[in-house]
Amino acid sequence: MQDTARLESCFARGDLLHPLAGLPGFMDMACAVAALAGVSVPAAGPFTAQVCSRIGQAQRCVFVLVDGMGIRQLEENLPADSFLQRHLEMELRAAFLSTTAAALTSLATCRWPAEHAVPAWFTFVEKLGHGVLPLPFVEQGTKTPLPKLGITPGDVFPLPPVWGQSRRRLVSLMPAGICDSVYTRYSSGGTPRTGYTNLNDAFTQLVSLALAADEAEFVYCYLPQLDEMAHEKGNGDPGVRRLMGTLNAKIESLAGRLPRDTRLIVGADHGQADVPPDGRRIILPEDDPLAAMLVCKPTGEPCVPIFHVRRGQEEAFSAMFSSRFGDVFALVAPDEAGKLRLFGPMPLSPVMKQRLGTFMGICLQPAKFHVLPLPDSHVNIGVHGSLSPAEMRIPLIVA
Repeated sequence: MQDTARLESCFARGDLLHPLAGLPGFMDMACAVAALAGVSVPAAGPFTAQVCSRIGQAQRCVFVLVDGMGIRQLEENLPADSFLQRHLEMELRAAFLSTTAAALTSLATCRWPAEHAVPAWFTFVEKLGHGVLPLPFVEQGTKTPLPKLGITPGDVFPLPPVWGQSRRRLVSLMPAGICDSVYTRYSSGGTPRTGYTNLNDAFTQLVSLALAADEAEFVYCYLPQLDEMAHEKGNGDPGVRRLMGTLNAKIESLAGRLPRDTRLIVGADHGQADVPPDGRRIILPEDDPLAAMLVCKPTGEPCVPIFHVRRGQEEAFSAMFSSRFGDVFALVAPDEAGKLRLFGPMPLSPVMKQRLGTFMGICLQPAKFHVLPLPDSHVNIGVHGSLSPAEMRIPLIVA
C-alpha cells in the first residue's frame, strides 16, 4: 500500500500520468477509428464521443499509426508551423503499459488491456508457465516459434479482433516482414493486408489505395520506423529528428493528394523516454537472491518488470526488492493495480490478473531492469512502457 500511495503522489504532482486522468486516450481513438471503418463497438469511456466529434464523419478514411510518436517527438523535433504540429487536434493518453503489444491489441479488439490481457512485449502465458513475445509469436529467451511448443493464437490472445466485422471495404498496409505474421493475421481479423518494403513504398501505396475509388474505403497503415530508431539511438539522436522531418513531409504530401471526401487520421501508440548507457540499468545475475525467488524471468517491459514469485516467498521478495531498488521502482500487486484502474476502468480479467504475476515494478524515473541472460534489446537507449509524460502523451492528428 505504501508504493500505491507513492504512485498517487506522482500522479498528483504530474511526475507520472494516469491513463484515465481526465483526458481522452488511445482507447477512445481506437473505438473512433473502428466506427469509421464500419465496426460497431461500445464507447471506451466518456471521452469517445468527443474524439469522434473531433475526427468528424467521412466517406473514406486513411489511418496512419506511427509507432512511438509521442507528443515529445513532435515538440522536440518539428517546428510549430510543421504539418503535424498544425494539425494536432488533441492530446491523448496512452494505454498502460505504454507499449506496442498492449496498444495494438487494444486497437485490434477495441478493449482495454484489463480485458484483452496482452500487457507487454513480454507476456506470461499460462500454458507454458513463462513468458512469450506476442507480436513475433516466439518464446521468451529461446525465440522458439510458439506453434512448435503447441501454443496457438487463442492461448495468447483471449479476445477476438473486431475488424472482421467491418461493414466497409478495408485494407491494412504493413511492413512486408510482418504482413503475414501470426499476430498480423490475428489482429487484422482476416481482412485484406498488403506489405511495403520501405517508407517511400509505404506512402506510394497509401496514395494509390486512397485514390482507387473502387477499392478500400478504410486504409490502415502501420509505421514502426521511428520507434525502432529511437529505441536504438535514443530520442535526442539527430537521425530521429531527420526521420521526424521525413515523416512530416510525407504525411503532408499524402494529405495534399487525398480526395476531398477522405479523412486523414494520424495517431501513435505511445511515446518514449531515454535510459542512456550510463543511466540506471539494473542487471541481476541468475543466482541473485531476488532472481532465485522467481518462477520465471520477469515479463512486462524493462522499465515495468512483472515478477512471478514462488509461493511463500512474496514477503521476502517485496522487502528485498524495495530495500534495494525502491528508490527507482514502486512495487505494486495486481489487486492494487486494479484498484488504481491502471489497465482500464473495469476490473482485471482473470487471465490478465494471472499474467500480472505477483508484483509489478513501475519505474518512477527512467530505468531498465534485467535478469541475465540479457535480451538483444538490453542495449537500447529509448524505452517505453511506464507512466512518464514522455511515454504517456500521444497525439491525435486530423487533416
